[in-house]
Amino acid sequence: MDATSSVREFLKTMMVHDYDTQEFGPNHKIKLIGKFINLDNEVSTEISLYRSNGRGDYRIWFTDLKSFAGAEEELALIIKDGIINVLNVSKFDYSTLSLA
Repeated sequence: MDATSSVREFLKTMMVHDYDTQEFGPNHKIKLIGKFINLDNEVSTEISLYRSNGRGDYRIWFTDLKSFAGAEEELALIIKDGIINVLNVSKFDYSTLSLA
């Protein structure tokens, strides 16, 4: 999926990743550990950050994303203890969880 400008800026501001310094292509892919956060559990995921060959489009991908979110659902990212936590704000009400 596309790493939108707001996602890129968030990752850069949080000093997790700077797409502007990343070279193009799969040989320069960065992999991080993340978590899908449900209301009752956390599931580990691998997060891939890369720039496509050709135009250099910015991409982000989460392993097993289809088991956590559908195509039209909105995700939110929270960095906690250096780990990217992925929330499905279309499916779950996180107001009762302490994510800070």
